[in-house]
Amino acid sequence: MSETSDRAIQRPTQWSVRGLLLLVAASAIVLTPISLMVRFGNGHPVSMRDLARVQMGMSKSEVQSILGSPDDETDEYGPLIWTYAAFTWCIVRISFDQDGRVIEIDHDH
Repeated sequence: MSETSDRAIQRPTQWSVRGLLLLVAASAIVLTPISLMVRFGNGHPVSMRDLARVQMGMSKSEVQSILGSPDDETDEYGPLIWTYAAFTWCIVRISFDQDGRVIEIDHDH
């Protein structure tokens, strides 16, 4: 075979590999946000059904049994605040008084 024929045979393979890599990259770009939305309920870090069950005056253990462990907790600026915000643009904050009872439920988009 001539050198030109060898290049013609190799070129489709190179394009096939590039095309496959492009397809994989495009799929990841499209499917990653979709999988996160499915996993976190359309962008919410906790299910809205579970969040609706959290009531003022509940104890920390009651909240944790409903929502699970928070992603962060701080009392740096006043009351203890539990934050749920994993991989989403939505943040849920539960504030507790000194007795460990819910005093505020904040669902921020």
